[in-house]
Amino acid sequence: SVSVMNTLANQSLQDTDLRAPDQVLARLNAMFPMARHHEMYFTIWYGVFHAGTRRLRYATGGHPAALLFAPDAAAPTKLGIPALPIGVMDDTEYPVGEIDVAPGSRLYVYSDGVYEVRFTDGREMALEDFVPLVATPPPANPGLISVRNTVAGLQGKSQFDDDFSLLERATLHYLGVDRLDFQPAAPREGVWWYV
Repeated sequence: SVSVMNTLANQSLQDTDLRAPDQVLARLNAMFPMARHHEMYFTIWYGVFHAGTRRLRYATGGHPAALLFAPDAAAPTKLGIPALPIGVMDDTEYPVGEIDVAPGSRLYVYSDGVYEVRFTDGREMALEDFVPLVATPPPANPGLISVRNTVAGLQGKSQFDDDFSLLERATLHYLGVDRLDFQPAAPREGVWWYV
């Protein structure tokens, strides 16, 4: 995973437009085949936000759908299109989804370990059980740690059997402009952001 993160952070995917989620995932799939990486694969959710149009384009490789909470929506929009994990099969296509992001929206990207836990009574938690935990913004202090602590309490232990990864991105108000707080994919343009 460190190699993948460095590849993306350094913008070193040759012949790939980082603003095109399908190209990014296809290129990663070609770079990290299971046969050359000890039969290991990985999942990914990759999104690109254009601040000028408020349009979010995304693709997934075997990863759970992200959750987008619009300010006045009763339920989140699940942002995910089924596709194979990265490295599983050559020439896999990764369809792109698009959505307009309303000001004040919150986006959650997470690993399946945040909800694939067993309650203390033995039942397995489902995504539908997890969604209410992030339906309202967690308190600023301690932030997302409060969500982790709640899930740990529901399973009756502080250690998790799988990874617990949870990322929240909220619309920021900066000098009167709404934007999602993502890292710049093309800093020269100043309007594209990716997560």
